[in-house]
Amino acid sequence: MDLGSPGGADRGGMNNGVGTLEFHPRLWAEPERVLGELKARGLRVVSHEYPVLSPKSPAFSEATRLGYLVDYRGSSSSVMFNEGQQFLDFTRPEVGAWWWAQHQALVDSGVDGWWLLLW
Repeated sequence: MDLGSPGGADRGGMNNGVGTLEFHPRLWAEPERVLGELKARGLRVVSHEYPVLSPKSPAFSEATRLGYLVDYRGSSSSVMFNEGQQFLDFTRPEVGAWWWAQHQALVDSGVDGWWLLLW
């Protein structure tokens, strides 16, 4: 089973980039099938995630409209924030509830959990 090349030459991974929740379209063209095969082998999938949203994420415009983003983009040389990603304002409980609701499609696809990096 080829799961792509996380950290490889194309820096591919499960999602479509830092700050998105969509599966990488080339490496994970059939996420439900792949995740189902993993589960059939007794494995579980935990996704790594940073608490940021990318402008290329479909959820970005809604988060901006609702005022859920913190206006901090980090250093322009930072690997994590070189594409305009912004932190979510988790000091507001409604932001946390909204953010986890954004994960429902991943849960439905078979993702079992998340490892959040909250540096």
